[in-house]
Amino acid sequence: MRIDLDVVLVNPKPFATPLRPSHFVRTTEHIVVLHLRGALVEGAAVSFFLEQIRLLLGRGVRNFVIDLLGAELIDGRGVGSLAAAYNSVRDARGKIKYLLASDELLSAIQKKHLDRVFELHQNETSALASF
Repeated sequence: MRIDLDVVLVNPKPFATPLRPSHFVRTTEHIVVLHLRGALVEGAAVSFFLEQIRLLLGRGVRNFVIDLLGAELIDGRGVGSLAAAYNSVRDARGKIKYLLASDELLSAIQKKHLDRVFELHQNETSALASF
């Protein structure tokens, strides 16, 4: 089962969540596609993104596609949050794939050598098929 969630990073409210508990049953068969909208930058946006990952892991979700196509800006802390999300999902024995929008983001990921660790995709179809 695929579950699509929009996560709006512009002025996120602390501990607010777009998630509906009724969407989730504790199973590893779910793939959640998080469509990030706004700027993934230091501060509330990074904290909010990581909190959403933790909430989903707590609900038993183990497979993620992080859609960065709608992310207007990602700073160094934002790239760091992608690594933190990767580590959290990996530690929970899950899988996470990233959809990249820009060459600038790819360059930032390569500078930190995360392209050797992350599974990067150009489109959602290939990311979902890789599960």
